[in-house]
Amino acid sequence: MNLTETASIPATWLEVHRATSVPLLIRILRLQESVRPALNGANVLLVAFDPEIRQAPPADMLKRMFALTEAEADVAIGIACGRRVAEIAVDRGVKVETVRSHSKTVFAKTRTRGQAELAALLARLTFFAPHRGVGNGPLNALRD
Repeated sequence: MNLTETASIPATWLEVHRATSVPLLIRILRLQESVRPALNGANVLLVAFDPEIRQAPPADMLKRMFALTEAEADVAIGIACGRRVAEIAVDRGVKVETVRSHSKTVFAKTRTRGQAELAALLARLTFFAPHRGVGNGPLNALRD
């Protein structure tokens, strides 16, 4: 473990090194006095982040937030998980051109300008999604 701090700035996160993967990050949040009674007097809240878990928000969340169709939500999730257009097409059993068409519609509906921007947006939304495990498998493993 490495508590990252300097003499003038107290640590707000720490890293837990693992033998075979990238470090687990722990964010340390100091709680205000007013919220401590609700948390049995706790002074800090620890939020863990595992950078190796590829997770996307649930398809139903994307459909509601951005008025995506089921197919568009699947394509968005595939992009967010770093899959190539051809891989998404194979997973869905459709042509690459169909996935490209869906991705253009997804970019318009989410007001993003490409795969990287869409992936960043969905990564921020992932905070609200329940943990469902590592998303390296087929797209259906990531859907509700």
